Amino acid sequence: MSINDVSVTFTRAGSTVEALKDINLSLHEGEFVALLGPSGCGKSTLLTCLGGLMTPTKGEIIVGESVVENPDPRRAAFVFQDYSLLPWKNILDNVGVGLRFAGVGKQERRERSQELLEMMGLSQWGESHPGQLSGGMQQRVAVARALAMDPSILLMDEPFGALDEQTRRSLGESISTVLTENKQTVVLVTHSLDEAIYWADRVIVMSARPGRIMAEVQIRQPRPRPLEFIAQEDFAQLRSQLFLMLNEAMGHDQQAVSLETQGA
Repeated sequence: MSINDVSVTFTRAGSTVEALKDINLSLHEGEFVALLGPSGCGKSTLLTCLGGLMTPTKGEIIVGESVVENPDPRRAAFVFQDYSLLPWKNILDNVGVGLRFAGVGKQERRERSQELLEMMGLSQWGESHPGQLSGGMQQRVAVARALAMDPSILLMDEPFGALDEQTRRSLGESISTVLTENKQTVVLVTHSLDEAIYWADRVIVMSARPGRIMAEVQIRQPRPRPLEFIAQEDFAQLRSQLFLMLNEAMGHDQQAVSLETQGA
């Protein structure tokens, strides 16, 4: 994916708001990128543009050789904080709902959904309904549903924001393993420093509105990472650096810089 000179301006309550300005970024196949920045800096707006749900005011987004102009779940699939599962359908049918709309036959749909539930450690819950599952389990189902379409890019917007810290870490470890083994390209929007460092190959720090890229930090620790990485000195150093960058981002209006930081 290539993001070229992307800016987004919109009108709110009669006033013009510049949400993003001159975003340039390339993503490589199989790379996991996290977006960090102050609230309102345009992280989710950028994710929406990547998924084709919004057209940039200026610039373009290219996946492969095609310009992104509309949504396509086989190109980019979303995972949100709200699981958005259909409560009247069982888990197996929830995972396969996108495949159904894409015209995939019932048997193939069921086999693919079962395969993904096994990957997520939920094979025994296929006939259950969302209300019978914990929040963490429901989010696994939401990820499985997104992966069912075999998207080129997985777009995750604060996917674990509604979960407690212990569940977030446990879920993060298991899903990170699945995404790494699947060689899935991922863009994650998060406010959590720990989440960004633990998951990503590269952390993009954005400035306050209008959102610009002010820094990039590379995490060298190989994925998938054990939970013990969180207790290591390299993790603490990365966290401290990102914390200072975010403080600077609150009023940052200078030209973006690119930083490379080596982890373990």
